[in-house]
Amino acid sequence: MRVSGKSAHAGVEPEIGRSAIEEIAHKIIKLQQLNDHKNGLSVNVGLIDGGTSANTVSPEAEAVIDVRVKNKQQADEVVKDIYSIAEEDTVHGTDTEVYGRISRPPMEETKKSKRLLKEVKDIGKQVGLTIHGESTGGASDASFTAEEGIPTIDGMGPVGEFSHSETDEYTVIDSLIERTALLAKTIERLSQQKTEDN
Repeated sequence: MRVSGKSAHAGVEPEIGRSAIEEIAHKIIKLQQLNDHKNGLSVNVGLIDGGTSANTVSPEAEAVIDVRVKNKQQADEVVKDIYSIAEEDTVHGTDTEVYGRISRPPMEETKKSKRLLKEVKDIGKQVGLTIHGESTGGASDASFTAEEGIPTIDGMGPVGEFSHSETDEYTVIDSLIERTALLAKTIERLSQQKTEDN
């Protein structure tokens, strides 16, 4: 989301300026209020930029927005909400532009993906792992195959936690071996089923 305002000297004639930073600050608060984590909607303003100097009313400002959704309906609704926020002016004389898009479709659970997860759980028992399904707001290329109706699950890699934290993210190295075994056995079983179907 990009806001254009009008620069002015903050000490000599601030009243003729139109602060893009002030406008985007109002919009950021409204964007953050769109969050509905309980229902799988995450709206995060992760980057902001703007202004030219401390003594200048800022002529421009920008906020980079990350959106995670549970389904297509939620995606359509939040996009409308974002555009609606962009159209509301708090600082008159500023203009707001929204650009970009939701780059990955939501990975919605289907009957086929549930069946695939059941297979992976069964295979997990064979290799000594307890597997459970979980829905998160993470994004991956798996969303594209899921959107095409291909049974898809994600997150079969090594165990870890606290993604993208500055100091706490970690991977359990020993889990690489067991997860590789799980993946290999899953490929083996699905390959056998495919051969039997043909």
